[in-house]
Amino acid sequence: DHARFGFSLETHRSTAAGQSFTCADCHAADSFAFDDTQCESCHREYQPAFVDEHVAVWGADCRSCHDGTATTGSAFDHARTAFALTGAHVRVACRACHQDAATARTVAQPPTECIGCHRADDTHRGSMGEDCAACHGTSTWEDAQFDHTFPLTHGSRTASECAVCHQDAPRSYERYTCYGCHEHSPAGIAREHRDERISAAEMADCVRCHPTGREHESNRRGERRR
Repeated sequence: DHARFGFSLETHRSTAAGQSFTCADCHAADSFAFDDTQCESCHREYQPAFVDEHVAVWGADCRSCHDGTATTGSAFDHARTAFALTGAHVRVACRACHQDAATARTVAQPPTECIGCHRADDTHRGSMGEDCAACHGTSTWEDAQFDHTFPLTHGSRTASECAVCHQDAPRSYERYTCYGCHEHSPAGIAREHRDERISAAEMADCVRCHPTGREHESNRRGERRR
């Protein structure tokens, strides 16, 4: 059982010429030792362009990723890349993310943002933006943990409807406004903040200075929250 030695012969039944492999095709006849450069030299005979590119991107230590069971074997440590596999991603087939991978370089360049693979899974249809990880983990879609830092009961004992502040809802929740509630209006807010040298952009982003909605608090540098 060749797999006992860390390399299955599952994908090495026949040579590129269609002949059955013999031990001597890979091993030294006198000792059965294996030279790690053998993988590269053998594959280079019939796919030189691919091997050149593959080695340039991934290096020549083929068995650090391949164990003979598939194109990429269980020996490959995905944590060595910029995208470690956690949660449900561990069980996902390589092709699910590397869909268009035909060369070594395209294998190394899959989407790294959630939406790159999960746009079709987005039940919000883009209304919550594209930062899925802001609410969802990698185990299941149902474990959403959304931290709405601004109190949803602001001005009321019960939570306000989303559309009270997010006037684009349910189409989008990315923008919000405080104008239209209480005495708020652009002109009124400008008058109240006239002496505070606050820009028009800052006045439109009320939560930046008033994260809990209290009138006299401030998150601006140099000011004390009361």
